[in-house]
Amino acid sequence: MIFFQNFLFQLLFSLGIIILFGFIIAELNRLWCGMLGSKGIVAMRITGVIGTPIHETGHAIFCLIFGHKIVDIKLYSMDTSTGVLGYVNHSYNKKNLYQQVGNFFIGIGPIIFGSLILMLLMLLLVPSMFKEIFSSLNEIDELSFDVFDGKTYAGMLSLFVSIFTSVFSLSNFGNWLWWIFIILGMSIATHMTLSKADVKGSVWGFVFLVLIYALVDFILYLISPNLLIKATAYIVKFSFYIISLLTIGVIILFVLLILTFILGGFKFKRNY
Repeated sequence: MIFFQNFLFQLLFSLGIIILFGFIIAELNRLWCGMLGSKGIVAMRITGVIGTPIHETGHAIFCLIFGHKIVDIKLYSMDTSTGVLGYVNHSYNKKNLYQQVGNFFIGIGPIIFGSLILMLLMLLLVPSMFKEIFSSLNEIDELSFDVFDGKTYAGMLSLFVSIFTSVFSLSNFGNWLWWIFIILGMSIATHMTLSKADVKGSVWGFVFLVLIYALVDFILYLISPNLLIKATAYIVKFSFYIISLLTIGVIILFVLLILTFILGGFKFKRNY
């Protein structure tokens, strides 16, 4: 029972967190495009000038990390006939476990790399906000990281709220560099959504990762159940850093939805 519990929680707090945020980002982008209607395609092409190269670079970087050969790459396409803004075609050795696992990270590359770019922009443009967000991570050391402790989940919620209030503090609104960060952030976040091809390509990598988790956990369990529990605690702690990284894009998209709704509402009233 201890083995299966820890195995499940390790998956949920590592791969599960990434998949959850990927789903949320995709849904927020879908809602945004739905609000824009026929203008959604135009908006995606405009934001794609910045967002698409970052999206495709995210794929390409993980191709290189995991030893895949990049056959062809297009960071941004002006061809409107296909509807494809960019792509990365790659090949690999299917008998190589490391390269198989790499498929998962290549598939989710735009989410990870896009989030890292958002953090880098924050550090360069609004360093005070960057420091404020990461200072809140110091508080997590007080948690036990016990998956059965409600304080662990309360800590995650508190972290999300802390990041939100830091990004949209009233003091930021008068800072023109903050506005540049938000505009660039919207262009990047709207292109962090994974395509069907991205998801399909990452499936086998996910399967192999799950098998590796199971094997490592089983070895740890045989050595000592307490060692397995400690490993789970470290993964839960690391998930806080994953959440802090991925939350920025989600918050920016959420605000973009609100702004689009408000501006759309004002337009409706004027037309009426």
